[in-house]
Amino acid sequence: ALDAAVDLGVTVVRTWGFADGPNEPHLQSAPGQFDPKMFDALDFVVAEAKARGLRLLLPLVNYWTDYGGIQQYLRWARKSRNQYWAPDNSCPAFFTLEESRQQYKAMVAAVTSHVNKRTGLALRDEPAIMGWELCNEC
Repeated sequence: ALDAAVDLGVTVVRTWGFADGPNEPHLQSAPGQFDPKMFDALDFVVAEAKARGLRLLLPLVNYWTDYGGIQQYLRWARKSRNQYWAPDNSCPAFFTLEESRQQYKAMVAAVTSHVNKRTGLALRDEPAIMGWELCNEC
């Protein structure tokens, strides 16, 4: 797929930098618990993109429930799917609930400080990563 992108003249590719929750595949199965095999897969994608001169854009969480999403953080924080909205119904509680915000910040720190076994660079220092999308479709 990366070779096809290069052949088409693509210079930036967007791919997930997250997968949260108990369902596999998951990068983070529970707050602070990461699957080394998934980091290996991310390392591979970053190294292969870099070798082809491609840049990456990596979202760090999804607004929707696909691959966990912000609702997974709320389940971890509140243990209930019925408390999705903030008390004033203004927005998803993920953005205001301190526990979910801290869990997300810890995940971001873990992912961005992860040292790629193939390139030897922390992901935050990797020039092949053009940017980080804080939340897909938020």
